[in-house]
Amino acid sequence: MYRIGDHLWISNVIPNAQHLVNQLNCHKMRWMQSTDTTDEIEQLFNISRKVLK
Repeated sequence: MYRIGDHLWISNVIPNAQHLVNQLNCHKMRWMQSTDTTDEIEQLFNISRKVLK
């Protein structure tokens, strides 16, 4: 897992070419978990794919 900040953790690529994303929702004070492709992570979180390698 890559720690991007206290509120965002992203895993290495899993077999389905996606990343497991754990993100803290500050409004609900809950951790939300999703799977996103590298392209989606670049768009949603403005994180370079180089950081995820």
